[in-house]
This record gives sequence, structure tokens and C-alpha cells, in this order.
Amino acid sequence: MLKLFCLLMISQLISNFTIIKKIDNQAIPSNKSTHIVTSFKIRVLISIVLTVVLILSGLDLNWGNWLLSTGLVFITNSLIDYVLTCQSIKTTFKKWFPKYKDLFIYLTEQIARLGSIYVVTCIVSHRSLLTFQVINTLDATLIPRETVNLLILTFFLIGTLSAAQIIKLFLSALSLSNVKGTPISNQSIGIIIGVLERSIIILFVVGEAYSGVATVIALKTLSRFKSIEDDKEFAEYYLVGNLLSLAFSVVTGLLIRFYS
Repeated sequence: MLKLFCLLMISQLISNFTIIKKIDNQAIPSNKSTHIVTSFKIRVLISIVLTVVLILSGLDLNWGNWLLSTGLVFITNSLIDYVLTCQSIKTTFKKWFPKYKDLFIYLTEQIARLGSIYVVTCIVSHRSLLTFQVINTLDATLIPRETVNLLILTFFLIGTLSAAQIIKLFLSALSLSNVKGTPISNQSIGIIIGVLERSIIILFVVGEAYSGVATVIALKTLSRFKSIEDDKEFAEYYLVGNLLSLAFSVVTGLLIRFYS
């Protein structure tokens, strides 16, 4: 059950990041129906690629359950996309969280997708919703090695790809004057740099090479030293982003090391 859950999560995380990047690059129109159809196509394509990779890797998997669960997740994802693109939902979030509307919409979306994957996994695996065996999951010795590897990959994608969007939305809510109107290309480069930075820090944490973490942070700060020195507001913005990125990286690295 855990293996199937991790595979669905991996597909979900990669799909979400790809869709968000296309939205940021204005490759997906704002029209609701077009948005849903395009998102669906991206999810299908990534699932097909992942299935091919799994077949080539020789992973021991119940392929009937995989195909059924993937189809059910496609349906639930489309429903979630439809609901969250409704103007009334956006208005409600804007009323409740005027400053952090986009961040809370994103978090709500991810929780809904996570919940749907969990329910689908339980249904396909013929398990009760309350028998996920959380206690066993906390002991890596009780989990098959290939499942542990999938769990580690899931943590890694959350700590790099999902964290990128959370940090971006949180910082954009700060509404600093010197980051308004930043070109999309520059934002994309910043996201890629952030993903690479967190990936490197995670590797250092897993390898217990903590001095390497300090080196990465120092090099990143050095590259922005002039901006930090000249602009106090940007320095605070930069510090918040750095601390968030570091927190995601360290926690992810510790989780991966725990299961390694």
C-alpha cells in the first residue's frame, strides 16, 4: 500500500510542478475548461512516462492496481482543478486571507490532492482508511528496500519542487516594492536556483557534511552581497527566503537520512 501511495505522490508532485511552471510562463490559458484539459493532459503524459520507467526498472508492482488508482486520481484531480478555479472559491479565500490568498489556495489544493491519493490507495488496496500502519512506517526496517527508496524520492520532491512554490507564494505575499514586476524569466531562474540549492543542501545533510551547508549559504549570500548591502528591505526579503529554503532542506535531509 505504501509503495502505491509513494508512486502516486511522485507522479502528483512532478505533475504539479510542471503545470505551475507552464502557468507561470503563461503557457496555460486562464480559461477554466482549457486549464483543466491542459492540466489533465500533462498529468496523463507524466503518468505514462513514469509507467514506462517503472516497467523498465523491473519494479515489483501490481499493475492492475497501478492503472486503476492512476485513473481514479486523474478524475479526482480534475474535480479539484474545477472546484479551485471557481471564482466563488477564489473570492472566499481572498476574503479570509487577503494577503496570503494564493498561498492558502495552493496549500488547500495540495492537502486535497494528498487526501484523494490516500483514499484512492486505500480503496484500490482494499484497506480501511484507518489502517495505514503509521507506526510501521516510522521504522525503516519494517519497510521493503524498494519502498523505502520511493519514500525517500517522495520526500526529496516535496523538499525541492513543492517547497519552491510555497516559498515563492509566501515571499510574493510580502509585496516588496523591489520585487514587483520581476520578469517571468528571472523568476523561473530563481526557482531553478532554489531547487538546485535545496538539492545540494539535502545531500550535505544526508551525508552529515554540515560544513558544506554553510558553504552553500555563504556562496549564495556573496552573489547577492551588493543588493543586500544597498537595500535593507531586499536584505530582509532575502533572509526570509533563505531561512525558509534552509528549513525545508534540513528537514527533508533529516527525514531521508532517517530512512536511509
